Amino acid sequence: MRGHGRPLAGSQLIAEGIVGSPQLAQLAGRVPVTLIAGPAGEPHADVVAVDNRAGTKALVRHLIEHHGKARLFYVAGPRPAPDAQERQSAFTEALAEPAGSPADHEMWLSQRW
Repeated sequence: MRGHGRPLAGSQLIAEGIVGSPQLAQLAGRVPVTLIAGPAGEPHADVVAVDNRAGTKALVRHLIEHHGKARLFYVAGPRPAPDAQERQSAFTEALAEPAGSPADHEMWLSQRW
């Protein structure tokens, strides 16, 4: 595995929200840094990101259309995490779409995982 042409062996892999950009700058001065689910514009690290919105909507549609599920329960990540917020928003939107199902908005669980 490589990041910006550098081998990632001996590097740091950090999850979103663990350290801020100033700390990343200090760490990146010593070893290559890769963020999982970090902000795309982070100048001090390579960032691995996914399309949370499209993936979540596709999953909800699949469960409803192909498996006939009508009552879905959403387990969220920590509330301040941008990825968790985006997935939860997409989940609610997908349920409100014409092929969606009635949303029971009390069916949420959010924790700091």
